[in-house]
Amino acid sequence: MSYYSRFELVEITNTDYELELLIIQELRNKYSSALRAINWEGKTEDTEKWYGFEEQLCHFSKEYPDCTFIFYVKGEDNEDLRRYYFRNGKVVKQHAQIVFSKFNPNEFKEVEEVEHLPITSKDFHEYEEQVKKETVDYYSTFKIGLKGNKKDNYTKEELFERIFSKGYNYALSFLLSEKMKDKNFQKQVQISQKDIEKMIKKAIKKHQTK
Repeated sequence: MSYYSRFELVEITNTDYELELLIIQELRNKYSSALRAINWEGKTEDTEKWYGFEEQLCHFSKEYPDCTFIFYVKGEDNEDLRRYYFRNGKVVKQHAQIVFSKFNPNEFKEVEEVEHLPITSKDFHEYEEQVKKETVDYYSTFKIGLKGNKKDNYTKEELFERIFSKGYNYALSFLLSEKMKDKNFQKQVQISQKDIEKMIKKAIKKHQTK
């Protein structure tokens, strides 16, 4: 029976950001399970049955003996939480332990009432600006735009259908990317800046209603 887990490369020590990205790309190119399990930043891409995970990371870590690869892994079982440290062919494996503090009847307290205020247009604008600042341009990394899909002349409707089919994070990343600001690209798919802003608000609304 297959057992799926979520993998996240939390950190590669003794590297800067650019070197870390290059090492992650090398890891993904070398092992197909890594390509499916983590994205270009080492974040969880999808659940994966990475059976050779420990052996492959031990072997790969030998290529960077001064670095420690720190992975967080969450299995299908809710209590299966692991943390791995790989360094120069060796591994330290830790299992998370869920511990409750001892019950103390003196800790009973009333629940504070919270006033739920409606979201104002100002709140929405601030949230939208925050998303813009935190969002990375994934276009060049994922290569999903026009050239990578054997079709150069998407209509506006086809384009939006494609990007929203990949989920909220992807949609926002694409809509806020430099590609969407390109006037020639906007003209090619017959899209206006107002269209783009409308789709951004749609993506944020989808996220808020999850």
